[in-house]
Amino acid sequence: MKIGIFDSGVGALSVYREVRKAFPKVDIDYFGDTLRMPYGSKTPEEIQKFTLEIGTYLVKEGAEALIIACNTATAYGLKALEEAFPEIPVYGMIEPGARLAVKRTKNKKIGLLATKGTVNSGAYDKALQKQNFDGKLCKVGAGLLAPIVEEGFGDHPGTKKFLETYLKPFTKEDTLILGCTHFPVLEEFIKEIMPEVVLINPAFGVVEEIKNKMENKGKGQTQFKISGDIQNFSAVASKILGEKISVEFVEKVIL
Repeated sequence: MKIGIFDSGVGALSVYREVRKAFPKVDIDYFGDTLRMPYGSKTPEEIQKFTLEIGTYLVKEGAEALIIACNTATAYGLKALEEAFPEIPVYGMIEPGARLAVKRTKNKKIGLLATKGTVNSGAYDKALQKQNFDGKLCKVGAGLLAPIVEEGFGDHPGTKKFLETYLKPFTKEDTLILGCTHFPVLEEFIKEIMPEVVLINPAFGVVEEIKNKMENKGKGQTQFKISGDIQNFSAVASKILGEKISVEFVEKVIL
């Protein structure tokens, strides 16, 4: 069994980590589109194009299932990818994240911290409505956070100051959706700023969704493929995963 997981960069590593824990034997092709990140500032048409390009590449490489480990790409590209490959299961971040948030909130006030692209898409609003959520959603587009994580500054003290500014509007919410796969890297800082708030990592919702739909079979191999700088990806990925990701195991692919 081979799964294709992709994102605009290192964000999908937060998803990869949870999928790998749940499926230690499956083979995984990881694609980080670091050359064209961040996706949050791109047009819907560009994002859909990128999503189809990467999905097509991963299917050609043998992926039997696809995980769009990017909320913005899920918002604008999931439907197109499903239509392009009706025979292959395609999973996104948004519905699993919304499902978890509705389960966890007690006061029916949910916060969403995401890219501007995801916020503007209204995809989380629709996903929450699908869960019959009748509370309030407070949304904040945090355009600077994904590039900060991408450059390896997710644990820098200065990053906490950016977070404090972005998190100010969340005053009554008891649950916060980390609506960008780069943001779980910032989880410790967010907990320090908002210790009483339940943080929702959609990756856990994705694993919950696929655990009874996929077989844990394969060689347990991972191939990392990126479109940008290998050295930077290797360094940041090693920091996020807590294990050395040698440049020899990262392949550069231009689509």
